[in-house]
Amino acid sequence: MHDVRALKFPWIGLAASYAALLSACQNPCEDLLLETAVYMERTNCDQEGMCVVEDEMDTVDLIVDSDDPTKVELQSSRTGQNAAGTILCNLLTYQTLTGSLIEEGTLVFADQANTYTRASNYTLNNPGETGSCTGAGSKVGPPGPPKAVGVCPTGGGGDCIPFSTTVGGSETAPVVWEELYTCVDAGGACAGPENIEIVLALIQANERIDWSIAEGTGIGSQYAGDLCGTSFEWMSEPETPQEEGCWAFTDDRFNKRSFGSGFFCIGSGSRGAGSIPVPTPTCAEIAAANVDFSVCPKPPPASPIEDDPPQCDGQLIVEPMSNNVPCVEPDVSPCSGCNDYCLDNGFPFGSTTETCEAITCQCGCTYCR
Repeated sequence: MHDVRALKFPWIGLAASYAALLSACQNPCEDLLLETAVYMERTNCDQEGMCVVEDEMDTVDLIVDSDDPTKVELQSSRTGQNAAGTILCNLLTYQTLTGSLIEEGTLVFADQANTYTRASNYTLNNPGETGSCTGAGSKVGPPGPPKAVGVCPTGGGGDCIPFSTTVGGSETAPVVWEELYTCVDAGGACAGPENIEIVLALIQANERIDWSIAEGTGIGSQYAGDLCGTSFEWMSEPETPQEEGCWAFTDDRFNKRSFGSGFFCIGSGSRGAGSIPVPTPTCAEIAAANVDFSVCPKPPPASPIEDDPPQCDGQLIVEPMSNNVPCVEPDVSPCSGCNDYCLDNGFPFGSTTETCEAITCQCGCTYCR
């Protein structure tokens, strides 16, 4: 019925076993006579102690089997995903029908089936994440909208405070970001060209961000997630090929790490149409860095492949870089811009050597092999 930030699948709910709720039917009773109808539902979802969906609204079609009125199908009008269930007394138990999401849940009906409360738990086979939600539903029309579902289990995001800078806009006026990205395969070889250019459109509501590719490779692909601090973890929507990742924001830049089936990507973003993202590291540099793609990168000016430099357990490689960083007065620092220049060009350890040649600097940019 509602998507969850890290999963992007509907029909989520708070863990509640069939046995616990069956107490409502311990006495002999008649099955509730449900009718095919449309319900509005409000849902809170909790995953690993963090609120990932708070009081979101969806439309749910409840379809009763004409041959067996105890059999019911549920369908989210928002996503088209569905589940099947069986009614016993006023208790409907259901399970998802297809897809990588395994979920079992219950609807407990009241007020002559005009309202219900919802509870379920779920597991996503890949990558094995689990979560739970609570929901309240009300039949469209009388008796009116569903009741509030209360404060999210962790108070609307736990300890996460969204980045103070708004990085997305509205549906009618999304914020545009430019991105460059480079992907490698499991062996570290390039999985396509380096520095692929795309344009992104971001829509933001508090910590929730929905975004899509507006121009370039994969145009129309859709993703969503939650912003926690400066880190934005996201996952592709069901209609988009599976990919998940994380961006680390500053006011006008982000670093990206992401992965999907057989590919691993590093990206750099800049805010505004026509802005110029920092070039990504090469495929060879990405492979040499042994990046953990499941961990959010550091925000710029660090490189998206940068780890904690003292943890380099390989060989530090210094590569001279001729550039247009101007020399400054010797009593300040001849090449104070070298470190930022190296970081901006994908060298995770910045600059270790620098010399002034004429009016520009020769920077020694360093990475770990």
